[in-house]
Amino acid sequence: MRWSDRRLWFISIFLLGLLGLTLAIAPNSQQSSGSTYSRDPDGYGAWYAYMEQRGNPIKRWQKPADQLLNPRQAASSQSATLLQIHSKPTRGFFDEEWVKQGNTLIMLGVHNPVTEANFITVQKSPVGDVQIATRRRYPTYLNGQPPTQPTDNQLSNETTLLGDRFGAIVWQKKVGKGQVILCTTPFLAANAYQGAPGNFKFLAELVTQAHNPIWVDEYLHGYKDPQDIKQETANNWFIYLAKTPLLPLFFQAVILLTILIWAQNHRFGQAQSIVVPKIDNSMAYIQALASVLHKAQSSEFALAMIGKEEQLQIQAALGLGRSQLEPETLLQAWTTQTDRPAEELYQALLQYTQPSNPPKRMSDQELLIWMANLRNLRQHLPK
Repeated sequence: MRWSDRRLWFISIFLLGLLGLTLAIAPNSQQSSGSTYSRDPDGYGAWYAYMEQRGNPIKRWQKPADQLLNPRQAASSQSATLLQIHSKPTRGFFDEEWVKQGNTLIMLGVHNPVTEANFITVQKSPVGDVQIATRRRYPTYLNGQPPTQPTDNQLSNETTLLGDRFGAIVWQKKVGKGQVILCTTPFLAANAYQGAPGNFKFLAELVTQAHNPIWVDEYLHGYKDPQDIKQETANNWFIYLAKTPLLPLFFQAVILLTILIWAQNHRFGQAQSIVVPKIDNSMAYIQALASVLHKAQSSEFALAMIGKEEQLQIQAALGLGRSQLEPETLLQAWTTQTDRPAEELYQALLQYTQPSNPPKRMSDQELLIWMANLRNLRQHLPK
């Protein structure tokens, strides 16, 4: 392989490696969906600013949720409201013991089946119209009839806060002294709804109705308290590298080193010498001579040389030695020992080997036919 070709392969593999590495370690944009730090349409930065302007006591929780959802801490401290906005659909499992103490848990993005409802609907609520973009509903209504006001399901102790005839979009469960509020869409008050004030007001009413301190779970979206980061760094240096530019640089260095090794050795392992095949000088000479004769169209020379050698071989096979004999002697021996007509040997061979009858020029096709006739003669010789 030429150096220019190897360099092209080297650059191509290097670029593909960088592309694969970039895709592998690229930040997960879905994790920021629902975060109050995000300004994207699916973020909640605008709603968080709205709550601060209202003067509501809202804060961001950047520790593992189990540190807040701790029944022992809840029993000895003030009740709280925790808002969780899930980037991916969640099954809605929660810690009942923590809620029973009088706390409120609000979960947006709870997985529910898709119904025949329109994807975009406008729902009526006490604070105004709420725009909803989902077909998912929680089945709470009987006989498919929409309620005229929030309904209670006495069997499951559930209250529908927002919904239509296809089911509930936002519903509430009483658990002990506390409550759990669930929502089928994670985008109830996302930045995309800044032009729909009913959405912001509706979520604000949900988080403030218990009059508890409000916490928004940002640990779900990758935002962690500095103390937790220090603790994780102390426990695992690889996690620390994964959160810094050092890890991409490390992988790029490994890929570059691997490509360099391959470019120098073409493969891993010990280099093996190339076995050069031995050249048959006689065969090379014959092939070279044949090529020259073919280009010069010297079929007469080929007829004379090959015909003479064929006659000597036939004489030897008939026991007449390798000295060139008169045609009559050879034809008689041929007829006696092979029971074949003398004319057959003369037409196929002897007419081309006599000095008085110089060979004529033949085409490639005629030469092939002549060689086939010589092979046929050899089949009749004595073994």
